[in-house]
Amino acid sequence: MPRRKNPWVKRRNEVDDWAERLGSRYIRNAGSVGPTALGAMAREQRIKRVEFRPLLVEGGLIVESDGFIMMVRCDRDESDAFARSFSGDETGAFLPPRQRFTIAHEIAHTFFLIPPVRRLAAL
Repeated sequence: MPRRKNPWVKRRNEVDDWAERLGSRYIRNAGSVGPTALGAMAREQRIKRVEFRPLLVEGGLIVESDGFIMMVRCDRDESDAFARSFSGDETGAFLPPRQRFTIAHEIAHTFFLIPPVRRLAAL
């Protein structure tokens, strides 16, 4: 009996390609670990706003019909400073590593969340 193709293999490959193209446009120092333009990547992935606030989890996304709102965990007294830091330098270079990682992690989730759909075949 012929083996059925797993649709997730194709989907994973498409997402890998999509993520690679996104990363290659916004990594500042190709071939090295350097500040990545997380804000620009977020906008391209239809993240309309990044909110820093106390949460029970490290981060999350609110899915809206036209994009996403990202939530990133921080202490209440850090919220304003983190928001100013991220809006002033969208690499987030002045944010603690945990918040930078959470932003990148949540951007990665946008490749799999529907809606809003941006069809991979159209890329």
